[in-house]
Amino acid sequence: MDDTALAVLRTPRDGIVAERDLGNGRYELAEGPFTTYSRTLAEKPSSDARGTTEVIETYEWKIAVPIFWFLYWLPVRRHFATGSRVDSPWWAPSGRLDSRAARVIGLLGLLAIVNGFLGTVIGQTLTFAADEFCESFEMVDGIRTCVDPNADRSARADIFSLTRVAIVLSLLLAVAGDRFGRRMAITVAVVSSCAATAIGALSPGLWAVTLSQTIARGLATGLSILIIVVAAEELPPKSRAYGISMIALLAGFGSGMVIWVLPVADVAVWGWRIVYAVAIVFIP
Repeated sequence: MDDTALAVLRTPRDGIVAERDLGNGRYELAEGPFTTYSRTLAEKPSSDARGTTEVIETYEWKIAVPIFWFLYWLPVRRHFATGSRVDSPWWAPSGRLDSRAARVIGLLGLLAIVNGFLGTVIGQTLTFAADEFCESFEMVDGIRTCVDPNADRSARADIFSLTRVAIVLSLLLAVAGDRFGRRMAITVAVVSSCAATAIGALSPGLWAVTLSQTIARGLATGLSILIIVVAAEELPPKSRAYGISMIALLAGFGSGMVIWVLPVADVAVWGWRIVYAVAIVFIP
């Protein structure tokens, strides 16, 4: 490097990471989405006649995003390896994340996956449940329809309506978050919603499925509200839209997980119960 380029390299970074100059070519983390970070410059005069300097630049870092760190590892590595001094690469939020905000995005993203799964279960499985509890079928306008009035299509429509009444639970949960703290409200919501969904696997009839899902859907809706509130409270002003977008993408991923498990519903007439039972694995 010539002297001009070397001067740029010696300047503390102020992009996705803000550095603190320790002297002697050593830099440490001042702020950024890392649990550990350091940069060192090893310099020696070049052997050519142009008066340049040979430099080895070394980064050591660990991303602070838990669970989903692999989504950020390669972009961050490439950004550092190219030596780019761009303040904010295209894939990063316009506002710099600190280590706490990075952890918040990862943890809320995990909750969003669970929430997406819980909110999608009944919509994908109610037809299977109705088939188990129906005693006889007939063809109506070419459609296989349950004769049992407790499990026909109109009853299923009523069940969807009843589960949406659980919005009252969502409001109570939001109030509880203000009164007792977001962490406590989120913990109660996710554990109770998972438990209610898993208990639904033991339902003796559609009324039990409806009751368990009314509780689970109400708490899951409240959980989604709390996730957005916490994201707005914890993330820096110029990173909130970015964080909420990432959380929304992961919620969609959670909804898709129901589709992955759904084929087991065809294993037997009771196979839909396995989909509900999967919710218990999210409690830990």
